[in-house]
Amino acid sequence: MLLLMWIVYFVTDVYGHVALKMASGATDLWSTLTSFWGITAVLAWLASGLAWTFVLSRNPLLTANTVSALTYVMIALAAAVIFKERVTLPNVVGMICVFVGIYLVTR
Repeated sequence: MLLLMWIVYFVTDVYGHVALKMASGATDLWSTLTSFWGITAVLAWLASGLAWTFVLSRNPLLTANTVSALTYVMIALAAAVIFKERVTLPNVVGMICVFVGIYLVTR
């Protein structure tokens, strides 16, 4: 169950960021939040928050928070794939640092 909640957390958190970016082309904040993408982003973050609560009930905060940094890597990869954003060498080095940090904290 814990692994499933981690997956739900990551998928919904990353989706929320991508969906809000999709909605950001609207003319104002209200239009952004009430668009399909805006509404689904908010719902995804609600699900993410619930999954995060479950994860925190089963893991120490330091460990869970460190592992959750994987969302930065996942969002960067989603930006590259979905929005064709350029991933630079410093971005890759940063992603490697995230993996190293997670390894060091969780071992």
